[in-house]
Amino acid sequence: MNQGKFVRSLILFILCALLVSLAAPPPLVASVDDEFDQNRARLLSYVLRRQLENHFSNKPIDDQLSKAAFHLYLKQLDYQKRLLLAGEVEQLRIFETRIDDEINSGRVILAPLGARLLENSIQRAEKIVAEILTRPFDFTTDESYETDPEKLDFCATEQELQ
Repeated sequence: MNQGKFVRSLILFILCALLVSLAAPPPLVASVDDEFDQNRARLLSYVLRRQLENHFSNKPIDDQLSKAAFHLYLKQLDYQKRLLLAGEVEQLRIFETRIDDEINSGRVILAPLGARLLENSIQRAEKIVAEILTRPFDFTTDESYETDPEKLDFCATEQELQ
């Protein structure tokens, strides 16, 4: 891998790490209020922006980088495409070119929204699994299962997901 690709990959990793860290509550805080979350987001955005400017000044934090980071973030959020519905992904897709703007402004919306959608999706999946397990298995049904998430689309409805 040449140095340019390595640097770009590193920047994308850092951006995704920021988004994930902003979505997760701090480990030693029992209750987090909105003001603390906003201050935390501003601080992390500032630190990330300064690090990128100081160490990777040849790579602008722009819409192109935002798109690449968004696609990586979405893969990390629901890699197997088993939790989020297509409509929920569309809610997130609004931020595809805004990650750079969120970092520059310190006002991060994507990460908490993604975390909330994922949490709701996990609860939905748990209910689906619990309901499926109440019925006996039918091993005579001819079914197939796609294991490659690149060949799948996000399900449009809960019935498709089930």
